[in-house]
Amino acid sequence: MQQASREAALKILATAPPPAAVVEPYAGQECIGLEEPWIALSALLHGTVDAQEGNSCLLVGEHGCGKSLIVHSVLQRIQSEKTMQNTACPLVVTLSGLIHPTDRQCLAELAKQLLNQGALGQQESSTLNTMLAEEQHDAEGMDLVELDSQIPLLNDDEEAILSRPEPVVESRVSDAVASAILSTMATTLSHILRLLSNTSSDSLNTQRPLIVILDAFEQFAQRPRQALLYCLLDAVQAGSYGPGLAIVGMTSHIDASDALEKRVKSRFSQRIIHVHPPNIDQYEKIAHTALQGGYSVEESKWARRVHVCYLAFTQELVKQPEFRSILVGMHELSQDVRLLYQTLMSAISQDDLSVGAFDQRHGDRSLLHELTELEMALLITARHLQLRDREPFTWEMCMEELHQFVQRLQRDLNAVSMKSSSSIASANLDALNDRSIMMQVRNMHLTQRHSAVFYVWSYLYPNQHDSRLLCPQA
Repeated sequence: MQQASREAALKILATAPPPAAVVEPYAGQECIGLEEPWIALSALLHGTVDAQEGNSCLLVGEHGCGKSLIVHSVLQRIQSEKTMQNTACPLVVTLSGLIHPTDRQCLAELAKQLLNQGALGQQESSTLNTMLAEEQHDAEGMDLVELDSQIPLLNDDEEAILSRPEPVVESRVSDAVASAILSTMATTLSHILRLLSNTSSDSLNTQRPLIVILDAFEQFAQRPRQALLYCLLDAVQAGSYGPGLAIVGMTSHIDASDALEKRVKSRFSQRIIHVHPPNIDQYEKIAHTALQGGYSVEESKWARRVHVCYLAFTQELVKQPEFRSILVGMHELSQDVRLLYQTLMSAISQDDLSVGAFDQRHGDRSLLHELTELEMALLITARHLQLRDREPFTWEMCMEELHQFVQRLQRDLNAVSMKSSSSIASANLDALNDRSIMMQVRNMHLTQRHSAVFYVWSYLYPNQHDSRLLCPQA
């Protein structure tokens, strides 16, 4: 039971979403100190999932305050409810402005995630793959046009003024090319939503709302023409997807919405959910809850079944002045919960094992460590010869194979030859004979059961026990 609680705590500290609380009414109790933004986001997404509404919002908060945790927790709750109701779960697509630096890559990733979730049938998948391939081909040609059709100044329209000023090549692109890019992306997204709608229209029970999560929202707002944001928000406003479409952005820039162009901002719902970092009391509760595996002693029956000693230890630990002073110092340094998790993980993940626990050797694999370099080379060379169907093979054939390998390596690297003298080769051959790995070439086949090389050969290739590793020349 101690091991189970330890593994549960490590899972939480690995930044995985904590298990859902069992207390009703449910309001994101596992998101400590984040109940208000949790309720706001849950109400918005339930409107999309249950009432087929088109919604958009933006979560704003500093790094490590719990934005992703809130989103994962709400989605986890919605999926749990849909599973209990035996209805289809919503489609969830996650895009990152840092991982997908261009809008075309984001659109391709959106289609890929939809295909992986089984949102499209085989025919729709084939159609979508063909469309994306054609769009990529057109995009590559369009990039060449962009470089050849640059003009020194942009037009004075409102959309161009708010375009990203950097890099220089993108800031000087012509309006005609930019409009073509926007038109192509809008057509592609519209086609994807139409395919989803056609698939969902087969049965009312299979209609699956679509939730698009945009991480690093400020990166999307800095791109020329803000094409992806415009297409997604326009689809939300126009109700292009019948089962419901929701756009959820996450950013640490408090002024991210101010960077939106006028035409994009007019399609944004202006719902901004502020996520505040935890105070010192919430910080301590987060540490205590993580150490107990995500559950509190008062609310969970599972926690009461955990080993009493472990619970008593965690309770005494958080009461110690030294532990509290460490938490206060970390909270003053940074309110990022991930820093707290990293600190606790280094302490919990240490194994109370002696050095001897890591010194146990595998009976068969230990033979590989006992072989000398020449013996290992002999084993590898014999295997290469066998793969080329050159059986039976002799010691001389193995040595010739080694020489050819050295010559190829020497030719490729243009290095100085490091050939072994005949005396060194003879000394190694004597060592092989002394260790019963090889006896006299003309009198000994390496199929004897007491041969170390044979045991290694049998371990690596169990279906070839009867093959002759070496045999004398005729």
